[in-house]
Amino acid sequence: MARARFAAVTRRIREEKSLKYIGAAAIRLDHLFFPNSEGPDHKNVKRLVKLFQGQHGCSPGETQNRIPAIISEPELQDALAISKLSREELVASGDRFARLNFPAGFRLECLRGEDRVRAASEALNSPEPRWVVDLYAADISGEAKRDLAEEYASEKTPADGEFYYKIREYQGVFGQENSRCENTWKARLGATSDSGHKKNRLDQILTDPRFCVAFDAFHHLPVLYGDLKLSLVNKMTSMGCHEESLHYLKHIKDFWYSVFDGNESAMRKFDRSSLEALQLMAPGACEKQARDLHARIRSGEILGAFAEAERERLWIKIFNATVDYRVPSLHSFFEDRKYLEDAAHCIKRLLSVERHKTIRPALELAYPDVDEQSPECLVQVSGSSFKWVATDGADHFDLAYRQLWLYARRHFEDMPPEREQIVAGHKTAEVDEMVLFDFASFAHKLGFRTTEIEKLLQGNPDRQIARRLLMTARKPELFHFDDIESSISAVTDVMKAARPIRNGQALDEDEHEVVADGKTAKQCGRPLVSDHTRDKPFMFLDKLHTSIPRQNTKLSSFFIQRSIYFAFFGKDILISCDAMQTAPEVQGVYDISMDIEPTSETPVRPPQARAQTEIDQRGMEYQTKLRNVQSEAADAESRLESLLAKEQHQREQLAGLEDAIAARAADSAAMQKELQDKVDSLKQREVGQVIRLESLAANEQEELARIKQLEQSGADLGGEIQLDRIATYLEAPTEDEIAGGTERLLQVSAQLSEKQNEVNRLEEMERHKRLVIGQLEEEEARLRSSIDDLAVRVRRLTADEQAKATSIAAMEKQHQSTNNKLVEKELGLRQTIDFLEVCRERLEGQIKAATEKAATEKAATEEKELLSRAGLGGEVTSNPAGEGSMDDEDALQVTERGQSFADDISSVSVEGSEVEKELNGAVRLEHLIRNAFDSKEDHPAVTEDTPLPLFSRSLPVASDSQLGVPMGDQAEKIIQARSAASTEPEEGGKVRIAFKILDKGKWIVDREVVVDAEDPSEVQRSAIKYLQRDMGIFSNKNRVLTAETCFERVRSNGTNAIYVVPQWAVETSRPWGGERPAKRTKIK
Repeated sequence: MARARFAAVTRRIREEKSLKYIGAAAIRLDHLFFPNSEGPDHKNVKRLVKLFQGQHGCSPGETQNRIPAIISEPELQDALAISKLSREELVASGDRFARLNFPAGFRLECLRGEDRVRAASEALNSPEPRWVVDLYAADISGEAKRDLAEEYASEKTPADGEFYYKIREYQGVFGQENSRCENTWKARLGATSDSGHKKNRLDQILTDPRFCVAFDAFHHLPVLYGDLKLSLVNKMTSMGCHEESLHYLKHIKDFWYSVFDGNESAMRKFDRSSLEALQLMAPGACEKQARDLHARIRSGEILGAFAEAERERLWIKIFNATVDYRVPSLHSFFEDRKYLEDAAHCIKRLLSVERHKTIRPALELAYPDVDEQSPECLVQVSGSSFKWVATDGADHFDLAYRQLWLYARRHFEDMPPEREQIVAGHKTAEVDEMVLFDFASFAHKLGFRTTEIEKLLQGNPDRQIARRLLMTARKPELFHFDDIESSISAVTDVMKAARPIRNGQALDEDEHEVVADGKTAKQCGRPLVSDHTRDKPFMFLDKLHTSIPRQNTKLSSFFIQRSIYFAFFGKDILISCDAMQTAPEVQGVYDISMDIEPTSETPVRPPQARAQTEIDQRGMEYQTKLRNVQSEAADAESRLESLLAKEQHQREQLAGLEDAIAARAADSAAMQKELQDKVDSLKQREVGQVIRLESLAANEQEELARIKQLEQSGADLGGEIQLDRIATYLEAPTEDEIAGGTERLLQVSAQLSEKQNEVNRLEEMERHKRLVIGQLEEEEARLRSSIDDLAVRVRRLTADEQAKATSIAAMEKQHQSTNNKLVEKELGLRQTIDFLEVCRERLEGQIKAATEKAATEKAATEEKELLSRAGLGGEVTSNPAGEGSMDDEDALQVTERGQSFADDISSVSVEGSEVEKELNGAVRLEHLIRNAFDSKEDHPAVTEDTPLPLFSRSLPVASDSQLGVPMGDQAEKIIQARSAASTEPEEGGKVRIAFKILDKGKWIVDREVVVDAEDPSEVQRSAIKYLQRDMGIFSNKNRVLTAETCFERVRSNGTNAIYVVPQWAVETSRPWGGERPAKRTKIK
């Protein structure tokens, strides 16, 4: 009966399709529209593009390649008229199809084939690409239309998610029940594999009410089903982690329902390309991803089916929802399942899970009831550190359950699943007995009691490891131990000498980094080996549930594992992170006593030996505990000091942050107020426009009434004119009557013309009104978008950015203070140098005068000696007293001048020593400042407007008479005079620029260039030539010049002189990254 009914429905649909078939035509691709499509499948589009290019074209006319479409009768008649075709030409047989054209902007509703159209538009080089379309009447029934849309001849096999959605739709869950279509889709699914494997997996979902409800929850988001993998359903269910898997599926549903605010129509507009661009991203946690995704969303590349305002609203939702999570999808679910599967194998070693049962209920049965639990729960915070955390009498099971999974996740590679090796080949990995024993011990201390845990604890892992070591080192088939048990005991005694290392000695938990290094971390599934090893010390409750800093360029592997953990187990736990951090630490798992029977493998030893061993062990334990206590006290003191310093620093940062936030809030409030004022003014203008438009509409109605009245008058007048014409047959009109009729006609014509002008004016006003309203709406939309953008920017101002801005401001302030101090120091040194120059000039003058005087006296003495020898001694000695007196005075003057010169020299020496001290102190100050700058941030490189550091300038070694700088008011007058003289242009608007070069300690003019003030290119070329010869160019203020701006600089300072320093190079190894001259002479 059912088969006959199925055949009847199929025959009826086939007959209806034949009846409603209009014909086939070649239609331009830009007219084809796919309203029922979820967006193109980009992978299939690429496949078709390669296929078309490999075949050097395509065959759109073949029956299996045509696209079905529906068209109404009026639309068809318009197209036939435009194309100058008849209806019969559309059903002509053969390979040639009529080219049917449509009006510009027309969109033909196609039922399927969007991937082919996209591929053809990319692969075909035709200027007007077309595709053959089968046209059906628009009044075709829904069943026949559905049958046309779901045909997939010569197309790729539908995805698993499409099979699931269609079958559930025709089962009446997502739509109207249709058993025929349901059986058709089930048959197609069974045909996709020889064994019907996927159909069995689908039945596995549908027969489990929990998974069926979880997957049905996405029916308002059909795009999510594209990542459903029926082939992985068996692996998903065989893990025995149904509760965790269902929690992940609920997380996917809650995430997207939160983003779309439960709006079902908006969810259906969500397309496949947008999902692929967003999934596994976390813009709320990564700055770079936020910038990239926001730009693509604003441009419409992502979420293009939504308006701009809706895209911004959706962006804010996605941003806020991804602070701790990645964007989830079924793709991420099936990949992250592998992450959970590795740990599930380890958990199953601690208990036996019955068929069709799961891990969580089995462990709940092995855990004590709430009444039997202690008020504190054991929490593991590191590999060897534990804490007792108060829970206020709440159930501990969830905390203990999570910790078992985390332990298994950290050590899953040491506890591989047990597999029976049937044939020879690759050897299976062996379990680490010590890790497995520790796992069982940890579960026991958490409160779990199972036969498997007790059995694992009965064994002695040290003896098992020792036995395997001896058997591996000495193969049993080659060697023999006289007493294997004694040998094993000897090895275990050596193992007992080891003591556990405190976790703080191996890793500073307060300074851990959670950012990825090197290659990019895997965004889902199992992490890389390097990432797993690096993140293992942080996979504990207290670290996973503590907020982590915002990522900069990419998501870290720790953030990804943390997101996977939250998706499977949830973010909320019974205790807070503060409670875990402040709880006291207890002994390691090795030292916590357990009520376990002694192992049967341990040989029986005499009581005296056991007592002595126990005493020795107790003594060693007490010594170890004493050392640990002392170490903990020292660590606590150092940590306290560090915390106090950090607290002080954080208070300072907090104060700066509060100021910055207050300033930013004030700016934001002011900006929002300004925007609100603009919106209010626009609204007022809009109200005024509306009032004007209403008045115009009222006037328009009055004018229309008057026009109707005039038309009626014209009609009456026309009737009178006709009567007059009839009367002409009876009697001849008089001249006055003819003139009066003509005048009335002219008046009516003028009135009609005037009314027509009035109508045109009203139409123009109506168009202007619509234009103004459109502009107002656009302006309002733009302002609202600006307000939303500002709100997003304010939200994105994270605490880290504000702290960084505060730190930068503090460093700039400190830098400015340091520069001010250096400037003051430089001024003091310059005054000292000027004073020394004056002293030197005075001493040189005194030395020169004393030298000339001494030479004169020496000449006079020699002359007297010559005269005495020539017989003139009497004359010379005639007045010995007077002559001698004069010699004594001269000698006295010379002696006094010499003494004054010595005093000046000593004073100069004293001043010189003071200068040297000043310079040495300045150098030390510079080194301190450089060290401070090196430890904080980079500094800008030296530019043309920035003087080089004071201590990189050498003392003056050359001078130029034209550039000497006198002291006091006289110096200022001389400088002004020189500036005035140098800035005077020569005749004809020419300017003379002198290039002075340092030669033997003096500045000499190397060349002079006369150029037009409007065209200084010759000066620039000359400067470039000097620079190419490794020479530096400077101004009179000892500032570095460039070839492009040297002319303006020396014109502005009034010198018209450029100073060239030979052998001037740039040293790039400065601490703050700028350039510094390796050799430089100060210009005087």
